[in-house]
Amino acid sequence: MEVTIELPDEIADQIRNASGDVARRVLEAFAIDSYRSGKLTGWQVRQVLRLQTRFDLDALLKRAGVFREYTAEELERDYEASRQASAEHLRACP
Repeated sequence: MEVTIELPDEIADQIRNASGDVARRVLEAFAIDSYRSGKLTGWQVRQVLRLQTRFDLDALLKRAGVFREYTAEELERDYEASRQASAEHLRACP
């Protein structure tokens, strides 16, 4: 799908001067806002913006001050992995 928006020339010039590609900046803003509001998943944002890796997505979200969705299950899994790693480290280093 192709979407066209109209901006006053002076605003488009400000965006272009500050950050280059106006279309890319608008698309990023749309994708970030849609992610923030739960309308798009991280995977969908990567598709929209053609980001290669999850690290690219995380960097974009960090620059925008948006934190990725983190479920209770992910937290529990990370906690358990950390606990096991700590226990293994303590056994290996008496």
